[in-house]
Amino acid sequence: MVKNGIIGYADGASLIAAGIHSAEDLLFLTRSGFAFVAENAQLSETEIKGIVKRILRRYCPVPQRASAIFEDWREKNSIIQTGNPPGGIFTSELTEIAGPSAVGKTQFCLSLSDLEIKLQSAFGLSRNTSDGLHIDSFLVNLKMVVVDSIGSLFAPILGGASMVGHCMLLDIVQKIQRMMTKYSIAVLVTNHTTIARGGNSEHVQAAMGETWSRLPCVSLMITAFSSDVRRLTIRKSNKNASQAYTHFLITEMGLSDLNG
Repeated sequence: MVKNGIIGYADGASLIAAGIHSAEDLLFLTRSGFAFVAENAQLSETEIKGIVKRILRRYCPVPQRASAIFEDWREKNSIIQTGNPPGGIFTSELTEIAGPSAVGKTQFCLSLSDLEIKLQSAFGLSRNTSDGLHIDSFLVNLKMVVVDSIGSLFAPILGGASMVGHCMLLDIVQKIQRMMTKYSIAVLVTNHTTIARGGNSEHVQAAMGETWSRLPCVSLMITAFSSDVRRLTIRKSNKNASQAYTHFLITEMGLSDLNG
């Protein structure tokens, strides 16, 4: 408290002499406790309550109405309209696009994104900085990042009894979440599929196991409905009903909605 300038050194020494060694000790004082500390610290109760108020102003959150929090969220975030899924892709959220190989995951993401990061490539931070690109100013103007694909990077190290792969995965996702929140960026990650344990070829799920399945805010599955028609199914969402689906068409010109 003294180090951060909340109270003076003289008052701090008096409070320590009265048995107050932290801000927590002050904040949890009862009415009789105020009187005891005031007597032993040779400070008035008004002075002690003034110190408590200064601590609260500096460190305690100010109560806010839910409507104000929602309006603040609306100002900082946006929706990248796609038509599918309903409502589009929200910024500050991690969205998974899962599906078997060559089903159209990359093409779907590229139809939405401003930037694609291929983890298999050698494109790194040093390439950006060597061009004199300031990362913060770059990210401020960015709305979507596609990671294609996260499964190919982590799947080989997630199996077995070792937890190293899981720890690395959680660390990467935490960094992505901080970036999304700070800069209001939507992050799409593609993932391959695997057959569910104990299931048959029709029971497929996103790869990388139970740990990963809990990390995306939204999980979408793309499957082949016919040679050029794909089904997009919501597997997990905090806004739309699970298992809701729509169809889209893949052509040489890109993606198109079957409903026109």
